[in-house]
Amino acid sequence: MGLRMLSTVVGILLVVLSMGCSITKPATVPKADYIPAEDEKILSVTLLVGGDVVFDSEGGRYDRDNRVIRGTSKAGVTEEISIDDVQFVQVDRIATGLSLTATFAGLLTMALIIMYTIGVHAQWFSN
Repeated sequence: MGLRMLSTVVGILLVVLSMGCSITKPATVPKADYIPAEDEKILSVTLLVGGDVVFDSEGGRYDRDNRVIRGTSKAGVTEEISIDDVQFVQVDRIATGLSLTATFAGLLTMALIIMYTIGVHAQWFSN
């Protein structure tokens, strides 16, 4: 009975782990190379005239229709910046390599736990 419950819990953890594991890291992209993704969080922008606008924890968002980046700066000021005035955009991007590594490490850990549990269970009942 205990092994069946453990298997169920581990199975659920594997599904959750494989579906929800992603690691993000900041990426600075020149405006010429910036292709806005749907609902992508913009961390900051570097302006052509110099200076940076750093957004709060909600980040800025690109409005395709008006070609502006909107958000609230860390100073609490609501900003609306034309994409034409931007030199660099810093966005939160999924680090695919790190996400895959974390997922693999989690799956490997679960596999080791299962193998250990099965070994202990088999040894326990063989005596």
